[in-house]
Amino acid sequence: DIYKALKLTAGQVACIPFNSEDKITGFIELINKTGDHGYFSENDTIMITSIASQISRGIENYRLKEEKIKADRLSAIGNMMSTIVHDLRTPMNNIYGFVDLMLDEDDRDTREEYAEIVNDQIKLLNNMTTDVLDFAKGKTTILPVKHPVDKLVKNFAKLFEEDIKRKGYKFEWSVDTASMIYIDPEKISRVFMNIMKNALEAMEKGGTFRLQAGEAADMIVFNLSDTGSGIPEEIRERLFDSFVTSGKEGGTGLGLAIVKKVIDDHKGQIEVESETGKGTTFKISIPRLK
Repeated sequence: DIYKALKLTAGQVACIPFNSEDKITGFIELINKTGDHGYFSENDTIMITSIASQISRGIENYRLKEEKIKADRLSAIGNMMSTIVHDLRTPMNNIYGFVDLMLDEDDRDTREEYAEIVNDQIKLLNNMTTDVLDFAKGKTTILPVKHPVDKLVKNFAKLFEEDIKRKGYKFEWSVDTASMIYIDPEKISRVFMNIMKNALEAMEKGGTFRLQAGEAADMIVFNLSDTGSGIPEEIRERLFDSFVTSGKEGGTGLGLAIVKKVIDDHKGQIEVESETGKGTTFKISIPRLK
């Protein structure tokens, strides 16, 4: 039918299949060789077979590439979902903890204080989910306001200090500045929380997590340190890349990528110093409000 449509008369035909995983995925066909003899020789067959083999490999490589792209996409989605679940654990634990305290608390004012914290944590859950999804899409939104540095640190300590101690770790904090800072306080608290979670996972029970705030020139400097095992040398240069992790249980490495993005959005800087067996310090610098 094809020959009729093309108005061709087949005299000599050479047909070589494309093989992939023992399956025929196509074929190459040549008809009516021109020349003195008008037929395909053994050398022609060898050449055509070689061409068909190369085309078959090209088709197979393309198929494998498409399968890898699909697998990588599914893996990225899986990592994203794992990250969301992992990051949501901390505010969920806080909600459970403060609800338990409310049940045992008789003082009305104290219960209202706990209820406000629970409400803030529910809002944080929603915002955290939005943050992760926006990060995946390459978007970010910060709502900066004038905020006292000491209030930022004290609120964070108030929220997490007791939970850290209940887990068997020590928590120390200090503020050596009365300055204001132009930040999105919820996003910066999220930065502290992500670093804190990594610190707790790196430490044995009894280890110490420290949060210190001070000034250096025109910058507000936050030092967040732990007495853990340190960051493996092989990932230190890629620490803030997406999905870089040292293989700790439940982690995907997206937390520090979000940390870097938030600090960049605040026109700040983040540095890390780590020593194997002694611990890690993250130094965050954000312009002080003049």
